[in-house]
Amino acid sequence: MEEIQSPVVQAINPWMGQTGHFLVLLALVGAAWSAVCYWLSVREKDLTSSLEWRRMARWGFLTHAASIAGMVLVLFFMIFGHHFEYQYVWQHSSRDLPMKYILSCFWEGQEGSFLLWSFWVMVLGLVLMRRSGEWEGRTMSILSLQQVFLLSFLTGVYVFGKKIGSSPFLLLEDALTQDPVFLFSDYMQFIQDGTGLNALLQNYWMVIHPPVLFLGFASITVPFVYAMAGLWSGRYKDWIAPAIPYSLFSGMVLGTGILMGGAWAYEALSFGGFWAWDPVENASLIPWLVIVAALHTMLVSKSTGHALRANFILVSLSFFFVLYASFLTRSGILGDTSVHSFVVSGLENHLLLYLFVFTFISCWLIIRHWKKIPAEKKEEATASREFWMFIGSLVLLFSALHVIFFTSIPAFNHLFAWINRIIGTAIKTDFTAPVDPVHYYTNVQIWVAIIIAVLTAFGQFLRYRQSDMKKFWRSLIISFGLTIPVTIFSARALEYPLFLRSGNIPLPDPWVLLLFMSTFTVLANLQYFITVMKGRVRVSGGSVSHVGFGILLLGILISNASQQVISKNTMGINYGDSFDQEFKRDNILLYKDSPVVMGQYLVTYAGDSTDNRKTFYKVRYEKLDDKTGEVSSSFILYPYLLTDKKSQQLNP
Repeated sequence: MEEIQSPVVQAINPWMGQTGHFLVLLALVGAAWSAVCYWLSVREKDLTSSLEWRRMARWGFLTHAASIAGMVLVLFFMIFGHHFEYQYVWQHSSRDLPMKYILSCFWEGQEGSFLLWSFWVMVLGLVLMRRSGEWEGRTMSILSLQQVFLLSFLTGVYVFGKKIGSSPFLLLEDALTQDPVFLFSDYMQFIQDGTGLNALLQNYWMVIHPPVLFLGFASITVPFVYAMAGLWSGRYKDWIAPAIPYSLFSGMVLGTGILMGGAWAYEALSFGGFWAWDPVENASLIPWLVIVAALHTMLVSKSTGHALRANFILVSLSFFFVLYASFLTRSGILGDTSVHSFVVSGLENHLLLYLFVFTFISCWLIIRHWKKIPAEKKEEATASREFWMFIGSLVLLFSALHVIFFTSIPAFNHLFAWINRIIGTAIKTDFTAPVDPVHYYTNVQIWVAIIIAVLTAFGQFLRYRQSDMKKFWRSLIISFGLTIPVTIFSARALEYPLFLRSGNIPLPDPWVLLLFMSTFTVLANLQYFITVMKGRVRVSGGSVSHVGFGILLLGILISNASQQVISKNTMGINYGDSFDQEFKRDNILLYKDSPVVMGQYLVTYAGDSTDNRKTFYKVRYEKLDDKTGEVSSSFILYPYLLTDKKSQQLNP
C-alpha cells in the first residue's frame, strides 16, 4: 500500500519581518534627520557650521537610501521565497504564478506601492543631492520631509492607541489574530499557498506599468521642491532653469505610464477600449496635464520673465494632484466607482494629513511671497509665442479642473456627510457621477484637444516677444494647404461625416475638426523641424514632442472610427436579469461546433482546454467573400478565462 506523503511544513522565519521593520524605522529616522539637518544648514549663517550640518544631512539621507534599498530586497526575498507566514506575501502571491507576475506582487498592495513610490523619490533624492549644487539644502529638506510621510505609511505601529500605517513585514499570525488556525504551533502545515495575484493584474503590462507610473508621480516632487526652494530663498526665477529638465522628465515618464495603463485596460478589461474615464484613470491624468502646463509657463518665464506667479501655482497644483490622486485611490472613496481603486484601508485621515501638510506649506509660501514675485509691466503681445503658450497652459488647466471636479463627486459626498455629522446640517450626500462618463467627458475634452492641437501646430512659428506676422502666415501655407486634402481623404476613409446639421445650418463634425487639427499639428511641426531646425533632433524637442502628440490624437481618432461591434445578439437570446441591456445586445452565445455569422465572419466555437486556472477556447474565424459568400481566409483565436484565486471570479 502506497504511503501518503505529509505536506512539507514551512518554517516560520521571523527574522525577515524584524529586519524589515527595523529598516522601515531606520529609513524614517534617516529621512527626518536629513530634513532637519538640511533645514539647519540653510538657517546657519556661518559657512563652516552650514557645511557641517549639510555633511550630517547627507549621511542621514544616505542611511535612509540604504534602508529603503534593504526594505525592497527583503520584501522581494520574502515574495520570491514564498514565505506565506507573512501577510503581504500570503495575500498577494501564490506558488503557481509565473515569475514575471511574482514581480507584480510587490506593488499589488497598498504597502508595496507606497514602498515603490518612496524608492523612486529616494533615487531622485540621490540625484538631487549630487547635482542640485547651491539648491541642495532647501530642495533636499523638503524632499526628505516628504519621505518621512511616505515611510510613515509603512510603519504599522500604534501611537496613543491609533495605528499609523501598515507594514508589509507583518506576520500572518499577528494580522489574523482571531483565526483558530494560529492556536496550533505548527500552523504553517495548513498554509501551503497564498491567495494569489488579482486576475486583472496578471498581464505583462502590469509588470512595467506601475513602476513607470510611480516614477512619474515621484518625479513631480522635484519641480515642486525647486519651486518651494525658489520661494524660500526669494530667488523667484533662478530655480526655473534647473527645474525644467525634471519637469520634462516628469511629463514624459508619467505620460508613458498612462499610455501603458491604457494598453493594459484594452487587453485586460472588457469594455473594448483603452480609456473609459474611470476615476482612477482620471486621477493619474490630472497631474500630467498640470505638469505639462507648468512646463510651458516655465519655458515662457525662462525666455521672457513673464508668468512667474503662474509657475508656482501650476507646479504646486501638479504636486497637490499627485497627493490628491493618492487620497482618492487609496482611501476607498472610489471603491464603488472604479475597478482600479484600493478597498477601504483605514488610511483616510493619514492621507488627509499628508495632503494638508504639503498644501499648507505651498500655500503659505506662495501667499507670503506673492507681492514680492516680480511681474513684467508690459503685457505679452498677442503676436508672441509666450502669449499663446500661456493660453495653452490655461486650457490644459481647465481640462484638468473639469475632469477632477466630476471625478471627486464621491469625495464631495463623503465631505458633506462629515459636515452633516459634525454640525447637524442636512446637505445632500447622494450626488452621482455622469451616467455615461465616456460621452460626458468626451463632449467637453474633444474641444480641449482641438484647441491644444491648433496651438501646438502654429505656436513654434511665433517668436518670443514679437513676431513678423506676414512671415508667420507665409510659413503656415504649405502645411495648412496639405492638411485640407489629407483631412478630406482621411475623413471619408474613416467614414466621418464632414458636416453635421443643426437645423438648417451645417456645422463641422467635431471629430473631423480634431482630425484636421491633429493632421495640421503633425505636418506643421514636421515642416518646422525640417525647414527651421534643419533636422537637428537634439535641439528640436518641442517640435518632435508635438509631432508625437498629433500622432497620438490621430491614433485615438482612427481607433474610435474603426470600432465596430460584430457580436450582435441577432438571435434574441435572453441572458437573464443580471446583465444590462447593452451586454445583451452586443454579445452572442456560441454553441460548440455551431457556426454563427458575425459581421463578415463565420465564427465557430471548436473546443476548449484547461491549464491550471486558465480555460482556453478555440474559436475559428472564417472570412466570407462579399460576392460569392464563400470562405476567402480564416484564422483561429484562443481567448481564455482566468479564475481569480481570491474571489473565484473570471477575468476574460
